[in-house]
Amino acid sequence: ALRGKTCSFDKSVLATCSGVARAWRISGEEEEEEEEGKNTSGPQLEEIVTFKSDKETKRILWEPIEEKRKDAVCIAFHEDGFQMWSLEYGSDPILTKRTSKSNDKIPKMSAASWDPIHLKQICTSNGTSVYGWDLRSAEQTHHIQSAHRMGVRDIDYNVNKPWALVTGGDDGEVKFWDLRNSTKALKVLNAHRHWVTCAKYVVFHTFVFRRSYQKNITRTIPFENHSKKMSTLEYKLDCDVKNRTPTLEHTQVQSES
Repeated sequence: ALRGKTCSFDKSVLATCSGVARAWRISGEEEEEEEEGKNTSGPQLEEIVTFKSDKETKRILWEPIEEKRKDAVCIAFHEDGFQMWSLEYGSDPILTKRTSKSNDKIPKMSAASWDPIHLKQICTSNGTSVYGWDLRSAEQTHHIQSAHRMGVRDIDYNVNKPWALVTGGDDGEVKFWDLRNSTKALKVLNAHRHWVTCAKYVVFHTFVFRRSYQKNITRTIPFENHSKKMSTLEYKLDCDVKNRTPTLEHTQVQSES
């Protein structure tokens, strides 16, 4: 499947990966035709560079910074490790660091997240476990063994709270962790009958996150450690096949912690 992510400080630059990772420039996005009935081609993509690798790229992340710079840093992940690239517009990307798993017993990587507070830290999900890595030394810093009973589908750092991590797994559970003491999850939600394909924090709130799973359902949940009841806003995305327009339905759901 094709994955895409825009640069954190330059939304006109898009990185995609489908085996091979590439960076693109998005042009014409703000140009709109004012005359009615005139056909528009929409935004155009111009390829900037290709990130060359002898391994199939599974995911790519931009460094989570907001201040604009002349160069951008990104990480291309493959099943057995990752490559860090420095990209300066108009020139070929420079490979600044390459790492592979030092332990062959570590399963293949399925998801990754870049710590937005400690920029030299990343986490990857490998099988049922979660691993933390130091980008300076490429050494392992954290290990949550058997974070889920089945595979870990997604992980995400909390941009507002240091060391806070959320994971979603094939066991239908969403778990919250403090990486300083990750022997046990802070909270476990068992609100899904199917696997959790996406678990993300909402950047504008400390304890709100979104999760999605099979059947195109996304739930936005305010999470508090001391809360025993949660008010959940559930969104279901459907598509009008005839008009090809998406519709969004939402319902209020109460669930016990």
